[in-house]
Amino acid sequence: MILKTLAQNLKTNMRQTSANERNEKTTEKRMRPHCDGVMAHINHHVGVDPSVLKKIAVNTPKPKEKEKEPTTTIMPNALPTPSPPQGEVEHEMMTKMICSNGKEFAIEFPATHRLVHKDHLTRWHNDSQKLQCARAKLQSVQHAACSIFSPTLWSIAVTSAPTLALSAAQCLFPLLLCVFFHDTCLLNGLSIDKFAKAFPSDNTLQKCNFSQAACDNMVLGNNLSNMKMRVSCDKGNKRGVGHVVKVLLDLSNDGFVQTRLLNVDAAGGTSKDAAAAIQASMNKLKSNDDDDTHLLHDQATDSGDGGTVESLHNEMKELGLAATEIDHLIAVCCIPSAAVKCRQSHVWRRCT
Repeated sequence: MILKTLAQNLKTNMRQTSANERNEKTTEKRMRPHCDGVMAHINHHVGVDPSVLKKIAVNTPKPKEKEKEPTTTIMPNALPTPSPPQGEVEHEMMTKMICSNGKEFAIEFPATHRLVHKDHLTRWHNDSQKLQCARAKLQSVQHAACSIFSPTLWSIAVTSAPTLALSAAQCLFPLLLCVFFHDTCLLNGLSIDKFAKAFPSDNTLQKCNFSQAACDNMVLGNNLSNMKMRVSCDKGNKRGVGHVVKVLLDLSNDGFVQTRLLNVDAAGGTSKDAAAAIQASMNKLKSNDDDDTHLLHDQATDSGDGGTVESLHNEMKELGLAATEIDHLIAVCCIPSAAVKCRQSHVWRRCT
């Protein structure tokens, strides 16, 4: 407790007189008795030599001032200082003789360059651009067509193999292209994940088919407008569902028969059902369903079992699809009848 009180008193006294930092000569005269009493108290009661409390004066050198950098004044019209001249690089030169318009010229140029004809340079530039476009197309994150012709080709490629599922086609086309161009190094350095995404999916292929079918119907309807058309149809069965195959025929300017498959939509077995199916198919070729721009002048069917000969013509005439009896010809297929006759004659011979 005594030491704590003494330390506090010392701290107060040191602030006032700073006797412990000064000697007797530097202490003020009026403060000497007080300073001597404090020193005596420290020496006799605390047991500490007062000289320890005095700071030793140390001459600390002052830090050197930083030299100011010389400022450069830029004159408004002053010219830049020229850089020191560099040594010239020695180039290996070569001479090449070229011929232009029947004249020969000797041209000297560095050996690091090549002299080519302008046409060759243009061809190389075009080939490089085509190659870069092909590689960029194979690295797109999604298939995109830049023209109408591209979806048409995809539709033709898919429909040329009707039994090929679209889910299988979306995997088949990238594999075929990868196999075909592997030896040409065209696919070197390409990402396989982006390469697979660059081809159309099954949904995209289906949209291409729908778009192409619509375009084909519009073109066919425009070409057959106000022309004398014939229809050849026959009933069939596909997976237990009745269908009517409808083929349109017309004569070309050269006298050849042109056939166009309309569709094979489902239909019933009667003449009325067959006529309704033909009407639904013919309306796809017209701008309006009630237009008489696509009349059927002739027909060719088999000889019986509904949807044939005169009964079919009468039903189509009521629907406004066929011309009158004067302009409408009916042809009957004789192959089924000939087959029946051959079978009957064979049975008759066996019986006899």
